[in-house]
Amino acid sequence: MKVGIIGFANLRYMPYIKYYTDIFDKHEVQYEIIYWNRRGLVEEWHAETFAFTEKMDDSVPKINKISAMLRFGKFTKNKIMERKYDFLVILTSIPAILLGNYIKKTYSFRYVVDIRDYTYEGFYIYRHNLKGILNKAAMRVISSPAFKNFLPLDDYIICHNLSISRDTDRNIRTKKPRNKNVLNISYIGAIAYFAEVAKLLDAIANDSRFIFLFYGSGVDDQALKTYCLANGINNVYFHGMYKPSEKEAFYGETDLIFNAYGADVRNTKLSLSNKLYDAAWYRIPILVSPGTAMFEMAKYMGFELNFEKATIADDLYNWYNELDWERFKVTADTLINKAFDDNKKFKGKLLSTLKMKARD
Repeated sequence: MKVGIIGFANLRYMPYIKYYTDIFDKHEVQYEIIYWNRRGLVEEWHAETFAFTEKMDDSVPKINKISAMLRFGKFTKNKIMERKYDFLVILTSIPAILLGNYIKKTYSFRYVVDIRDYTYEGFYIYRHNLKGILNKAAMRVISSPAFKNFLPLDDYIICHNLSISRDTDRNIRTKKPRNKNVLNISYIGAIAYFAEVAKLLDAIANDSRFIFLFYGSGVDDQALKTYCLANGINNVYFHGMYKPSEKEAFYGETDLIFNAYGADVRNTKLSLSNKLYDAAWYRIPILVSPGTAMFEMAKYMGFELNFEKATIADDLYNWYNELDWERFKVTADTLINKAFDDNKKFKGKLLSTLKMKARD
């Protein structure tokens, strides 16, 4: 059996692809990856890859991306026809829509659609077409139970944004003292959501109780540097891009994980970030936005950043220092164990599906 994995972004920005490739590698399933190299990066993988190499900035309005999306869809369809895959794994709903009638006809019940975010589901035509595609899928995978709020009624299996290896040092933060005079807030990953980050920067600006650390690059890292300089905010640190192997060390110095992206759009309101699982695994408190699935899932682990309160810096500092760390541990362990269990079920379902198709 040969599987084609279809990705809609750079390999670097699709961590969820490893949920599939790790399974395929372990069980000796041959696969190739077709993806969109939007940022013109030099990327390597140990399997065959085919990149659509048209640059596209994330900040471009969605309506202006359509023509490039159509070219990606044509490139992908041609590559699938050329490579003659037995089974497809389609990451996110957009490439599924772009391949629409072709996969329904040619790969009926021989493809997985894995949905990791909210895109164009608010449009009736998009949602109607997606329903037909999902009906013909062998598996429908989502990363957040809240996604059922905008997806067609169907059977879905959860695969959490859980990219943590059990071999990592889970105690890298807990073996150090919890009580500190100065709390390190870490934003680790692709730096974005300028408006929400700026609100927290304003709330803790030059407050000696906090340091805001940024690890990574993204659409807003330069704008945030400029904002800090313009407003004389000095209790910040910008590390820049990092290697994946460095990430664990950052968590070793982290007291609070930043993941408060707002709730103004469905994507940030309904998604469950990989930082939620990082927080549970390393047992580190996480900052989340009110009214989000993240806050509902984090429970005792999460602090709700309500920027309407003038006392937010005091409230955050006091909340951290009053945490019951034994209760925190129970909450974190319950969450992470449930996520590992759900992903184990996903793995079993995927392998049983592939075996059935292999026999066919």
